[in-house]
Amino acid sequence: MSSIELHSNGFLVKRIDSKYTKNYGQYKGIEGDCWPISKQFSQKEISIEEMKYLSNFLEDNIMLNDSDNTYVDVCPNIYFLKRYIKACQMLGFEIKVIYCKTQKRFPECDIDQKGSNFKFLGYDYGNAGGNYHSCVYNDVKRIPEMAHFYLNQYGLFNSESEILEFIKLRNELEKIKTHLTFEIGDFIIYQLWEYSDY
Repeated sequence: MSSIELHSNGFLVKRIDSKYTKNYGQYKGIEGDCWPISKQFSQKEISIEEMKYLSNFLEDNIMLNDSDNTYVDVCPNIYFLKRYIKACQMLGFEIKVIYCKTQKRFPECDIDQKGSNFKFLGYDYGNAGGNYHSCVYNDVKRIPEMAHFYLNQYGLFNSESEILEFIKLRNELEKIKTHLTFEIGDFIIYQLWEYSDY
């Protein structure tokens, strides 16, 4: 029986071919170049109207965590997701689409992630939006007391018990290891799948 309650929230689009993202190696979690079109202003491949639509939809319907901490900044709307993916493809971006279940209630996304279009990646722990800072990516290899943790081929934890053990140790070290720098935030657990139906 699960000791944490996870909710089906929606999708996160990450660009994986930028100079910035090459540093992540095998890591396939939440941190990276997420929602990359909001950072792109080229109108050669996408019309100004489409760019405005995508940016406004993101701001009004997805990037809600800063104003409402019951939300995680992911997309439950398949129509918008496909439109956003098409725009990324028109810009020549290589992307990955990640399906997220988290401890946040909203948004709600009623999709069964058990189909062949979903590949389980693992568990991450990080911000519910903004820069999507991942404590797993940033802390496990950096902190000597965490050297015993095993991360899977995607740079994530395989199980709920492993992510909970990591969080417990991280919280303990935050209190006693003043010489170590830990990112501070309202972090949540993510259960992640790669989505390939696009």
